[in-house]
Amino acid sequence: MLACLVAVYSAVEETMDVLTSLLAPRFFRRFKELVEAYWEFKPPDPRDGWSIRDGKSAPESEESRPLREQINHLLPEAEALASELGVPIGGTILPDRISGVHPLDYSFFDAVLEPHVGATVIDRARIGDVIDRCIGTASRARKKAICRLLVPLYWIIDIPALLIRLPFTILRAAGLPPAIEEHIASQIVKVVMAIILSLVAGYLGVRAGLKGVSGPPPQDPVEASGQTP
Repeated sequence: MLACLVAVYSAVEETMDVLTSLLAPRFFRRFKELVEAYWEFKPPDPRDGWSIRDGKSAPESEESRPLREQINHLLPEAEALASELGVPIGGTILPDRISGVHPLDYSFFDAVLEPHVGATVIDRARIGDVIDRCIGTASRARKKAICRLLVPLYWIIDIPALLIRLPFTILRAAGLPPAIEEHIASQIVKVVMAIILSLVAGYLGVRAGLKGVSGPPPQDPVEASGQTP
């Protein structure tokens, strides 16, 4: 029973990849299309370092403004999926020793909308490389997930794990941030659900085993001979 509980709970995180990787390649391809369209319609940015430090916003066109809004809506999910897939999306700018400026951390996804990090402008080609890496990694994970779904041996663990993750999948689809699943209360819910599913599975297994040992119920001699009283 304990081994079943541990196996189900440890598969929860892996099953998360099964769920998300089926749709992740399509998500990142759509994300890349929006990014490229945004860059195409975005006007040239005339700001210098001082203007950016003063909080001056980048210019937008009528076409680029709604695309920027869509990208902003997708950024939290894109960052969560990249983290689940294990694709690094962050970088660090190391200034020279003379300037005395501290290292600056940045996200390639955030640089889609604001490429200026300090005095450095993040190259669009590097941002595109990171998005392409997410697409490639998600496609590989999707193939692995499909293979796993086709092997019945994995279903014993994956189906209970899918049931445990179902409430969190619904919450994410409803718009709640993916970080809610990492909350301590969410981990407690996972443990409780894993215990309940393991107990139910154990009960059904024991019941089926006892039924098999006891054999079929005794048959009436008259019915067995086919005679009527």
